[in-house]
Amino acid sequence: MIKSFDIKEIKFYQEIFEELSPAEIKVLSLYCSGLQCNKISLLLNMSLSTVNSHLNNARKKYELNNYSELRALFHFLINNHLINSFFCNCCKLKKLTQLPKIAKQPNCYLYSYQGLVFQPLFYFKKI
Repeated sequence: MIKSFDIKEIKFYQEIFEELSPAEIKVLSLYCSGLQCNKISLLLNMSLSTVNSHLNNARKKYELNNYSELRALFHFLINNHLINSFFCNCCKLKKLTQLPKIAKQPNCYLYSYQGLVFQPLFYFKKI
């Protein structure tokens, strides 16, 4: 028997994905964890069409072409948020649209390549 799913730290995800509803965040996080849509529908007790609708809404909100891009963006934003919360004091990233602008600021350790923003590994500090 599959138990229902609940994200205990929903605020963490809401900080990163401000544009998404809590239901879209739950579906997206499960999808990006590798679960198939039919398993997500069972875990969240919703129809398969609702799961697909939430994923499609998230994709459209970020103006992406497919679910692969959505999955890549999810992991990029999660990693970027973790990196900045621990290592980067020069800026706090809140929205996806701010990334290229922030990376061009003086004294910022982020750099951009083709519109994507990265943090170089050699600036990481030991915890």
